[in-house]
Amino acid sequence: MKPRLLLLVILLALTAARFWCIGHIELTPREAVHWAWSQHPDWCYYDKGPAVAVAIRVGTALFGTHESGIRFLSPLFALGTSLILYGLVRKFYNEATAIWSVIVVNLFPLFQSESVMMTSAPVATFFWVAAMFTFWNALERGPAFSLFWPATGILAGAGFLAEYTGALELVSIALVIASAGRFRREFMRPGFWVMLVAFAPFTIPAVWWNARHEWITLINWRGQWGLNGFHPGGVLFFVMNASLACSPLIFAGMLIACGWGIRKFRKQSKSRFFILFALPPVGLGLLNSASDPEIAGWMVPAFLCLAILSVALWQEAALECRARKAFALVAIGAGLVMCIANTWMDHLAGPNAGRPPIELNEPENPLTGWKAAAVEVDQLRKQIVKKTGKPVFLIGSSDQVSAVLGFYLPDKQVEGPGHPPVYIPESQMIESQFSYWPRYDEFLPVSKEAPAADEYYKNEEGTNPFMGRGALFISDEEAIEPPEAITNGFERVELLETRGFKALWTSSGRLRIFACYNYRSSSL
Repeated sequence: MKPRLLLLVILLALTAARFWCIGHIELTPREAVHWAWSQHPDWCYYDKGPAVAVAIRVGTALFGTHESGIRFLSPLFALGTSLILYGLVRKFYNEATAIWSVIVVNLFPLFQSESVMMTSAPVATFFWVAAMFTFWNALERGPAFSLFWPATGILAGAGFLAEYTGALELVSIALVIASAGRFRREFMRPGFWVMLVAFAPFTIPAVWWNARHEWITLINWRGQWGLNGFHPGGVLFFVMNASLACSPLIFAGMLIACGWGIRKFRKQSKSRFFILFALPPVGLGLLNSASDPEIAGWMVPAFLCLAILSVALWQEAALECRARKAFALVAIGAGLVMCIANTWMDHLAGPNAGRPPIELNEPENPLTGWKAAAVEVDQLRKQIVKKTGKPVFLIGSSDQVSAVLGFYLPDKQVEGPGHPPVYIPESQMIESQFSYWPRYDEFLPVSKEAPAADEYYKNEEGTNPFMGRGALFISDEEAIEPPEAITNGFERVELLETRGFKALWTSSGRLRIFACYNYRSSSL
């Protein structure tokens, strides 16, 4: 069997395995937030463009609102990324390098996780790699104008709609053109500028939406991206997290290869190309490592570029030294083991299909997964409704908790059009996209002659249908007591139960459920 055909068989088998996984792992809170976005179509959202919400909307429209429907496109994006990566590397090096590059990339635990979960990362990564491919084709056809230039702008723009950091690809493209004399003339030719013109329309949704929402994305970024400079502690944690995202031995090989590549930076355009496409995302991550050393999904394209460089340079090194070849093989083997273990742990943390209802008289029995937690909350709500005779609404400690519980609730009991099944605590600040949807702390006009319903009302100017009602507050945070927005907003708050909790991406190992009586609204 030809190597490329064997690679295709491996990728198809891997895609089939990922399709199996997407239906056997619970949604993570982050995925649930994106699902909630897809239920409220908009031009953009709190901190991202609409691409991930559109992808989920397509999947659920075709296959239904469940884990497989939400994640349906994610394995396909991963397959597309792998195939384009193969074509790109084959253009630069040879078939063997292309095949091994695809294999190494698919061994990244981070890439594997993002291939079975629907976040913005698989969408952004696909369009980033596709834009790299068309950009190199455009350069190859220079000085003649090519349709690959506008195609690059369109693909980069689509990636921008998934992750705003996708705009960094334009920086990489400019750096590649500026890095070699034979490319610099592209700045004087129409192709580069046509690419920018093709990219520009994709920024309109973000600008238009933010202009109507007080530029909340920029405000959020200003707080999130402290850019506190290089701090040894933050950089160390950043490097540690990166090693786990890429598999430690593979990451060590990537660092060594980067050293080799930097030495060849001026003379070898191949090394320079992939280093410059990795530099802006990695540089931004390092600058922000003091305040947030986590490896975000938008950094996956940078690691893909470094993996390509590593495979190419390690192939050369393996021919010169048996020890280097042995290290490369051991690193790949360890990456395979880690990738399988990571997927298996996700599977263990997630499935709850067929699990019997939790017995409420066993508070020491830990809850496993968000589906079990949602069943528990639903049962507690029914008990309180039966006890008080009044409807009970639900509040989560964050948008992620609210979204994932809202997805798994057996009886969602949505209060009205546009309302989420589970709210976030009331606040005068814009906390997340949930803040823009109908909230339990809003006052509505008393009559049709009153001003528009999206204005705020005082008690004497409007009515709030939630006044006097009870609620359940569900928290996965470390804090033992609920926030002031809850304690001040209700006449009385009491802890119903604390349960051990095991699920993907939780803030703590405990889930606390509070009963809140007689909502009266917090004072400003």
